[in-house]
Amino acid sequence: MVITLFSYSGCKSWDIGSVRRVAYVASLSTPTAVKVKEKERSAFKDRVRSLVNLTPKPSDRSIEFLQQQGLYKTWKNSPEVALSRISQLVENDQNLETIFALANLKFVWAERLRMAGEEQHSISEYADTAVLAYRFLFDQRYDRFRNAYDPNFRGICDLYNQSLEEMLRLVSEKETLRPNYRYTIRTEAGEINFTVRAEGRWKTESIGELRFVSDYETSGLRNRFRTYGLGVPLVARWQSDQSNSFARKYYPTGLRIPLTAFLKVNDQTSSNRSLDCTLHLWDPLENRTINIANRTAPLESDVTTPLAVFLSDPLLNTTLLGVFSMINADIAQEVAGLYMLDPFDPNKIPVVLVHGLASTPMTWTEMFNDLRANPKIRENYQFWFYMYPSGQPFWVTAREMRREFAELETHFAHIKNREALQKMVFVGHSMGGLVSRMQTIESGKEFWKLVSDQPVEQLKGDAPIRRDLLDTLFFKPNPSISKVITISSPHLGSNFANDTTIWLSRTFFKLPQLFRGTEEIVKQNPDYFRDTELLSTKTSVDSLSPQSPFFKAVQRAKIAPWITYHNIYGHAKHRNVFSIIGQKIAGEGDGVVPLESSRAIPAKTELEVDATHSGIHMNAQTILEVKRILLQNLIDQGRLAGHAANGSVINLTISTQPIDGNIKVPYGTHGSPYGYHGSVTAANGHGHQHDHSNPLKIQSTPINPNDSSIRVGDLKPLPDQTDKTIKR
Repeated sequence: MVITLFSYSGCKSWDIGSVRRVAYVASLSTPTAVKVKEKERSAFKDRVRSLVNLTPKPSDRSIEFLQQQGLYKTWKNSPEVALSRISQLVENDQNLETIFALANLKFVWAERLRMAGEEQHSISEYADTAVLAYRFLFDQRYDRFRNAYDPNFRGICDLYNQSLEEMLRLVSEKETLRPNYRYTIRTEAGEINFTVRAEGRWKTESIGELRFVSDYETSGLRNRFRTYGLGVPLVARWQSDQSNSFARKYYPTGLRIPLTAFLKVNDQTSSNRSLDCTLHLWDPLENRTINIANRTAPLESDVTTPLAVFLSDPLLNTTLLGVFSMINADIAQEVAGLYMLDPFDPNKIPVVLVHGLASTPMTWTEMFNDLRANPKIRENYQFWFYMYPSGQPFWVTAREMRREFAELETHFAHIKNREALQKMVFVGHSMGGLVSRMQTIESGKEFWKLVSDQPVEQLKGDAPIRRDLLDTLFFKPNPSISKVITISSPHLGSNFANDTTIWLSRTFFKLPQLFRGTEEIVKQNPDYFRDTELLSTKTSVDSLSPQSPFFKAVQRAKIAPWITYHNIYGHAKHRNVFSIIGQKIAGEGDGVVPLESSRAIPAKTELEVDATHSGIHMNAQTILEVKRILLQNLIDQGRLAGHAANGSVINLTISTQPIDGNIKVPYGTHGSPYGYHGSVTAANGHGHQHDHSNPLKIQSTPINPNDSSIRVGDLKPLPDQTDKTIKR
């Protein structure tokens, strides 16, 4: 499909491919959000290092072992002879010190061979090292001799990981590594055969090219989440499975998957000279540990680098897609919809992240990276991203979202236990918060009354246009949503939607074809609409005007009784030029949305963050608050044992003094409009502000602040007690 960029004649025609090419060119000269650089591996540099004697050296313990065995000079003059003699000692002695020395020396020898260009020989030495390290760690004959406090224990783990990675790297340079394929490495002792096997939730057919995490240098993400243990972290490219229509619809092109390769030496061998192994590809987001020979081993992992590689696509990594999808809705329609970065799991609660104006799901990178790294959140939630044409009125987007989730519901029809799917949590930034809120209210006739007082049955017009209009103004709350978290959302509009910005948006924004048909339905029904102002609202900027009657209707609409709102709003106190100008236009707040507007939602909890509008959802305090809400949600549902939201036991002290002097403030002043406003301060000094519609009442029994056995869940609301402020 080819469309025109602007609505007036003489302008260039564009499609999503054109936008991608422009984004690539732009990424060459402008800063990108996430930077990924591939490391260079040079055989020439390796040989130079070998010539200047920069080759790896054995550990001090291994040198002592060589001296004790009278093999030090042999190692210096003829390493292969020394390795052969130590191999005989391993077979006869079976001592852990001997196994470590042999593994260490074989790895050093493999490194020297690789640097000298003898890659085929080095592969076998790397493979032998990995097998020796595996036996050191898991052979049950050595269980009573292992000492986890011995530096050799950590050293053997490093040898296992490093030798396995180098072995796989050299194998992959000759043959493509892929699941269900068998590979053979010939050594002096015989053969090492290993079959690649994908484990867990990703289908074998969906795993494409495998790369090593160590091949990449990344920047742009505040945190890099890794775990330490055994295995080789990988970046796998997801490839479309033609038989899986669900995956093709909801997984984005170019998706990268974090995997960890672990080589297991199987107990049974086909012959004395042939060792049978399995290379397991584990998903570290699903399995943090594995069980080998009745021992639990943590996996080495890196879940941030694969995300960064995926997001380094110039189309995602620049602001162009967000801008183009705002000014030309037809471009956005090509990429609009719901996206998943992990396999669908009916037992996990969906968290739906909804971006704001002139933005894309890329805006959630920091929050998603942090939240997914938390084991409890990862085990209980799945993250979905909603992309939409942000240039259209937010109520049109809300209609399209309802249809999207209605279609998704058909995919879930066969699932018997749908409890998790009926507890969805929506998180919306800016206009995305309005779109999310619209999924939780019942329209009744509130919105229809804005445009007409005539019976709906008398409305004339083409069926698709008529259906679009009625679906926009008549709707019910989604029964599968339990919570909505809004972040700097203009619940009463924003003064940034003024005459100038509205004129600019009407001039340059191009609307979807079906929405443009609304003008025709007005012409076909003369004297039917008493007010066409809402119907003539053409862009998202129009729709965000504080004068829009839609906001009052939203405030009046009935909220589904099962819904809980949480609100995070910005108050930019550390001002720069842009925030000063923004607050001059919009009023005191985050520089775009005034406080009165951003707080006009009946939220159970509320947090003020010192941040600007465009950065608040990336702010560490905001992310911590979302994390707290998600963890508390698990506690409330009984999916997580009651404890502090950050997972730690905390001390409590009681103070009768208000922390900010605004514990009880009526609606319309600095305090919360929907309850009592207080502060909860953690022992580490980080503060959270909360809005309590039911203030906590506690017994006035003295509490020892040093008693670490007290948990938040141990305090129960009691009647007829004095309100207290809790410092956590």
